Amino acid sequence: MKKFSCDLNIINGEAPDALYNLPDPDIVFIGGSGGKIAEILDYSYKRLKKMGEL
Repeated sequence: MKKFSCDLNIINGEAPDALYNLPDPDIVFIGGSGGKIAEILDYSYKRLKKMGEL
């Protein structure tokens, strides 16, 4: 957080279920998908803000 001067929020749970109550993202980084990459990408793409990055 210090190195990149950014905020970090840790969400305990598994995606995509743990994402439902979060605000729409500006950017999405996905790692360790546990075999659910297609579901996570689909959900993230639908919620990504205009001009966001996936």
